[in-house]
Order: sequence, then structure tokens, then C-alpha cells
Amino acid sequence: MEAPDREPQYAQAPAPRPRRPRWLEHAHDLFFVACAALLWLFKVRYGFENNDHQQYLLLPYRHIYPDFLPGDWFTWETSHYHQSFSWLMRALHAIAGERFFAQAVLLTHAAVLAAFGAALLAVARAAKLGRASAWVALGLLGVVRWEALAGAAITKGVLLPAATALPPYVLACAAWVAKRPLRAGLWLGLSGLLHANYAVLGPLSLAPLLALQALRRRSLRTLLEVAIPFTVVASPTLYAVASGLLAPDSAPGELALFFRVRAPHHYDVGSLATLDLAWLASLLLLAAPALLQRPERRLAQLTLVLLALLGLAWVAGALQLTGLVRAFLWRLSLPLCAIAALGHGAALRDAMATRDRVGIPLQLGGLLLLLAYTLPNKHLREAQPLLLWSLLPLAAASLAHCLPRDRKLRSFGALPALALLLWLCLAHAGLPPLGPGLPLSKIAAEARKTQPVQARWHPPGQLGQLMAWVRHNTPKEARFLAPPGFINFRLHARRAIYVDWKCTPMRGDELRVWRDRMLGAMGTADFPALGYALRHASTRAYRKQPAATLAALARREGLDHVISSRPRRENEQAGLELLARFGAFGVYRVQREQP
Repeated sequence: MEAPDREPQYAQAPAPRPRRPRWLEHAHDLFFVACAALLWLFKVRYGFENNDHQQYLLLPYRHIYPDFLPGDWFTWETSHYHQSFSWLMRALHAIAGERFFAQAVLLTHAAVLAAFGAALLAVARAAKLGRASAWVALGLLGVVRWEALAGAAITKGVLLPAATALPPYVLACAAWVAKRPLRAGLWLGLSGLLHANYAVLGPLSLAPLLALQALRRRSLRTLLEVAIPFTVVASPTLYAVASGLLAPDSAPGELALFFRVRAPHHYDVGSLATLDLAWLASLLLLAAPALLQRPERRLAQLTLVLLALLGLAWVAGALQLTGLVRAFLWRLSLPLCAIAALGHGAALRDAMATRDRVGIPLQLGGLLLLLAYTLPNKHLREAQPLLLWSLLPLAAASLAHCLPRDRKLRSFGALPALALLLWLCLAHAGLPPLGPGLPLSKIAAEARKTQPVQARWHPPGQLGQLMAWVRHNTPKEARFLAPPGFINFRLHARRAIYVDWKCTPMRGDELRVWRDRMLGAMGTADFPALGYALRHASTRAYRKQPAATLAALARREGLDHVISSRPRRENEQAGLELLARFGAFGVYRVQREQP
């Protein structure tokens, strides 16, 4: 008996998923951006006229307030290099007025952080990494770690010039990945306009990729589409940078004071924490499967260029190449962290979508170790090195797993990670693993031993009362000799000071004056510490100065008042009249010597 005829069975394609309404996608994006702004805004304790505002608000305040700090050396006699930030602050003050100026700065800060969240979404969309990768990146950068290498950070609690330029730079990277060169040039120009450092770093990071593309296509069209709008938009800052480089400097060698004494944590390769390097290396290795397996490799190419520039920063710092060190290439570690976080999120999503039995535990294990790195637990904090040393081999296995099946290739992919792990272990042990030419800096090692702990002898409450009293009970034109560690004195007391640790110029001839003033205030022949430790070491040295020495310095420099912690009788014998006392410190008026 013949079987009845049957129609052939065909495998039916799965029904396409219904596309979500556009308004729902926009609502999701707005929710993500709002979460990013709130998370980063309140991650670090927010403040106004604190932190780096002690330096960056001086230039705009010179224009906003006609009688601002008369006679202050740093405010009026040094070169300020954040002109765009000054224009922004002056515009906010003109719009909001004196009463709502601080609130306007807060809203601008929130808008900048929201823009960075939108930039993360733009990169994820351009590289087709998915929105889930943006949420993972937000969790890593907002909860686990919002700092990169050498002090580069998304936020520090105040609105900073570099923070305003970061979102346009990341948006320029997203536009380049999406093959929109004109848009990339415009975003890159805006980034350079807002911050002079990005006016240099932007072309450095995209120029190799554009040049390679021009050679392949034998056409300069794409290169010109990026270069022309960048040059036009960033021209004011480019002019300022060129003027600063061409301006005569009578003591260019003194720039080492800034790189090695004032801010080695930004420029000295020996100051880089090995745990920070391990964290970034692990994140990059975990992101490798998503970056390397995408058919479009533009994001991977950009990552390689950023890594190469960080390597150049390492060589420049080790060999003390002043021109390259001054460019602060370490700032590029921040967008590199953002790309790596996005790649890790995409790799985790891809592993789950394909049900990869090896990739899922590797990616989830890496994510859990990264999250455990910041849990508020004493024992886990002590175990941070162990967590990261465990993370590196796991991340190396993730990289080897995404490479072709050939065992040799897999082994080759794991070798760089294992070599990095070995070097980090040696560096953590204090050995110079890079040979005699590139040793770990002894200066940085000493600076790391002295943690910038708040000294107990000037609690913030009493110090705040002292500065409030000075602001309301001394003449506006009064000039003070204060401990160099009192970095809040200028803005909180609204009075000129002789010198402080925070406000440091960026020209050699001006740095020489800063050095002489610092050594005079401390009464030492050399700096007793470096970096953050110098702030408190300078105040300790200042407090040991005899009252007669402080009074003589004040008279010689034409200062009117002295902040002293010496005994009252000693100060009065030196010709200092007590006006008020707050805790260990007193405010003294300098009595002029009789002719």
C-alpha cells in the first residue's frame, strides 16, 4: 500500500521580532542618560569652589569680580591655560546671576555627565554592541571604578575643563566608527575647543587611522572631512596652544618641577599603581572577544591606537621626554576604559546569546571579580591584589578562547597577558623589571608611602571658621602668608596669599618663582616630599618655622597678615599682633618696623 502523498516540509524562518516603537527607544535612552548623570554626579562628594576649582575658577573670577584678590601673585601674574572654561563660567554667571551661579554650575555639571552617558550609547550603537553593553559599562564605570590611569577621572566632584571635553571626544570616536567623518571632525573640534589637551590628543588618536585609510583608498577626502571642521571649530584653542608654545620661556628646564615635584601622580610612570594597570589590562582582555570578532574592526583599530599612545606615554615618562610628557597622553586611558567596558558588556551578551559554555563562565567570572573589587568590606579590600591577580589569567583565557581553534594561536594570545601578569608581580614587589633604563621611580615610591591623610591639627570646622572670619573682618586688599597646604584659602577666605601647593603655573620661568616662594614659606633648602604628600609636608615645615622668620618674610614681601600656629608670646615678640584664634592657628597682623 502506497503512502499518501505529503507536502515537503520546509524549515520555517523564525518570525521577525516586532520592532519597538521609536518613542520607547528614546525613553530607554533618556532613562540611561539620566541614570548616568545621577550616578556620576553623586558618586564623588559634590562641591563648589573646592578641589580643582581652587585653581580653575581664578581666571573667570578675575573678569567676573573687579576687585578679586588684589595683589595675589598666582591669580594676576601667571599664565592661565583654560580660557574656554573661563568663557563658560563667565557665560553661566551672566545668565544665572550671582545668586544662582553655583546652581547653574551644578546643572551644567549634570548635563556634561549626561552627555558622557549619551556618548557611551553612541559608541555602542555605532559598533553594534547593543544597549546591554552600555548598561554593563555604566555599572563598571559608575560603580566599580570611575578613574583610569594617572589621575584621569570621569568626575571629581566639581565641574572640570577636562570633563566638559570628554563627551565630545567620545562622540567623535563613535562618529568615526559609524563612518561619518564630517561629524567626527565637528565633535573633535568641539572637544579641542573646550580643552587644550584634547586639541592635541584628538588628532593624535585619529590621525593614524585616517592616514592609513587615505593610503588604502589613495584619497584624502576622508582626512580633509575630519581635519577641516576640526581646525575651524577648535581654532581659538589651537591659537592659544600655538601662542603658548611659541612664547619665550626663560627657564624651560624648570618644567620638571611640575612633572616630578608637584604632580608626579599625573606624569611619573613610577607613580602608576600596579593594581590600576592590572584592572585596565583585565578589562581589555575581557573585551577582546567582542572587539575582535565583530566584522567591522574600526573600534578594535581605535583601541590599538589608544594602547599605542599609552605605550608612548610610558616611554616618554621613563625617558623624561618633556614635550611628550607635557601632552599628558595618559588622559586617553579614560576613553580606553570606556571602550573596554563596552566591549566587556558586549562579550558577555554574545556569550549568553550563543550559549557559549566556556565564554559565559569566563565573562561572568570576570564581571564578578571586577564588582568584588569595590565591595565595602574590609577583608575584600585587603584582598584586592589577590582579586586582580586572579582576574588577569581569567581574562587571558577569555582572549585565548575567542581566537581561532589552532592551539598555537591560543597560546600566543595568552602570552602577552601572562607576561603582563609577571611584570606586575615584579613591579608590586618593588623590583625594576624593565631593566636599568626604565626603573620604577624611587621618588614616586617614596610619595606612595606617605598617604595624603588629613592632619588632625586643623580640623575642617575650625579652619572653615578661620577663613570665614578672615573674609568678614579683614580688608579686601589684605595679603596673607598662610601654610602652603591651605589650598582653600583663596576662594573661601577671598584673600590673596603668598603661595600654596595647589595652584602651580605651567611655564618654567613662573615655576621657578613658585619654587622660591614654596621653599621660603617652608624654610627648607629642598622639597620635603612630592605630589599629594607635599601638601601636608609643606604645612608641617611651615609650622616649624620660627615666628621671627615668618614675620621677616611677610615684611620683605609686603604681606599684611600671617597665619601662625606658634605660641602667642613668640609671635608678639616677632612683631605679630593677634587678631583671632581658631584651634591651633591664629590670625596675626604684621606690625611694620619703626624706621
